[in-house]
Amino acid sequence: MKGGKSMVFKSDHDVNTLKERWDDKTAFKNFAGGDDYLDNVFISRRYGSIVCLKSKPLSAHNLFGAVYWGIIHCKKDGGSKITGFFGISLTDLIITAAFYLLYGSITRTVLERGDESGAYWMIVIAAAILFFILFTSPKTKRKYAEVINRVVK
Repeated sequence: MKGGKSMVFKSDHDVNTLKERWDDKTAFKNFAGGDDYLDNVFISRRYGSIVCLKSKPLSAHNLFGAVYWGIIHCKKDGGSKITGFFGISLTDLIITAAFYLLYGSITRTVLERGDESGAYWMIVIAAAILFFILFTSPKTKRKYAEVINRVVK
């Protein structure tokens, strides 16, 4: 695994084997009890070479939870790798966009009424909220990396 914005996991398996391992190792049956991962239930999807991994609470939707989006690649020197990044789900993205459109409309109205300082504070607050929505903690990244490392080893 490399640091930075994208996460890369290298494997000695070929691409097809890595896809099979992804399906097997991230299956819900592995998180359904009897192991150390019971408090972290992961939901995974794979569409061809595109993979998605999301931590899911047992009883509720975790709004603005981290989602790992990745692609399984073939390495030039043999083997394969998974390259991806953290983001938010499409549903959360739509909710955020709707919120920011409404918030932008309110900010524009405040600015048109002549309260420039109030509008600037609203912009600062909106930027801070966006930062917290898109921030993925190192602890969360480690939990996801543990699951993905079980796939690539």
